[in-house]
Amino acid sequence: MEEATAGFVYIRWLGDRQEFPSGHTGPRRDRRDDLGWWSERVDHFLSEGREVFAYANNHYQNHSPSTLEQFVEIRRSR
Repeated sequence: MEEATAGFVYIRWLGDRQEFPSGHTGPRRDRRDDLGWWSERVDHFLSEGREVFAYANNHYQNHSPSTLEQFVEIRRSR
């Protein structure tokens, strides 16, 4: 792993715009495993004393608010 040079981490989950062209009303792709992996990475970053900023694109699993809600749920269940 490369050494970080900032006191914060920026995560942006992107997806394929063609996979979900319109109608972002709820998640349509299960990203729980990916978000679980990211949650472990966030634990690592936080243990180093860094702030973490995480953002989701609608095209990651079809609905960005649901993606972030699911990520927070995963974080709370650990």
